[in-house]
Amino acid sequence: MEQTYRFNQEGLTKKNLQYIVDVERHLRTAAVLPEDQIVTLIDTMVTDVKEAQKKSITARNLFGKAPQQYADEQNEVITKPKPKEPSWLLRGIDGGLLVMGIMLLAVAGTAFFGKSSSNVTTIPISLILMSFFIGGAGMAGMQYYTLRIKEQGRKGLMKYVLYAVIFVIVWMLLAFVFTAILPVKWNIILEPTIAIVLGVVVLLLKWYLKRKFNITPITRY
Repeated sequence: MEQTYRFNQEGLTKKNLQYIVDVERHLRTAAVLPEDQIVTLIDTMVTDVKEAQKKSITARNLFGKAPQQYADEQNEVITKPKPKEPSWLLRGIDGGLLVMGIMLLAVAGTAFFGKSSSNVTTIPISLILMSFFIGGAGMAGMQYYTLRIKEQGRKGLMKYVLYAVIFVIVWMLLAFVFTAILPVKWNIILEPTIAIVLGVVVLLLKWYLKRKFNITPITRY
């Protein structure tokens, strides 16, 4: 089995060892990275793969690419400046705008299609505000737990599902409590037409911020 850098093989399965050796071979063949960076990259891979093995995750599944594809990606990532990742606050705002925009359009659409029923022709501002704040926090949290799926496998998936269920329950409870305690005079009622216009504006703002701050889905990292 070809190997140039004698990294610590102890604990690696034959398949995972071969994957790392293949990545190293492609890195050296490309001759893009200097020796010290290749050594650092391989050592990091070995550590990550050994941790993944404890959860029965193979190197191929961990990195999600064939050895040559992964090596090519590392050559590109390391030699080019890495774009600044958006903060969790920006991710929360992005998620909040998405939820709020969808909520405005969905509730307003329901109001138009159900005009014969008097209880669906107006939208309280409390519902919209809660959609932004709780929805934003919830979306950021779901992206956080998306990372845990990749790192922890089935255990991470269970955490993600549990978080999603708890989030929906908390959202409904807080929305109910907030609407109940908010004075009626402050709980402005939006007409369906205004809600639709506002929903479009909110989604356009989300699109603008997404492009301006390069807010990409967490699964791309």
